[in-house]
Amino acid sequence: ELDVPINRKINNRDQQPPIPSEYLLTYFNRNDLRWAIAQMGGRENVSYMLDGAKIIPGRWKEAMEVEEVKYLLPLMEEDGKQGLPQNKTKQGE
Repeated sequence: ELDVPINRKINNRDQQPPIPSEYLLTYFNRNDLRWAIAQMGGRENVSYMLDGAKIIPGRWKEAMEVEEVKYLLPLMEEDGKQGLPQNKTKQGE
């Protein structure tokens, strides 16, 4: 199981944890979060409730540009799970 703190500082500023994409929820088997997000009205509504928390884009190419996902990529590659989009985590692709 991957353990990533949600209260870490990014770019030396405090911020709410981002709302994960469906892909990340599936990859990390976080059906509990998927259910909670749905019960609260979806990702946009949760973001609003968290004073504008960032929403991780659903498109993987766009998600890889988000700082929090860049932090996760090496951990996901080491994890050895199947399902990480092939050849899309390397720079320039």
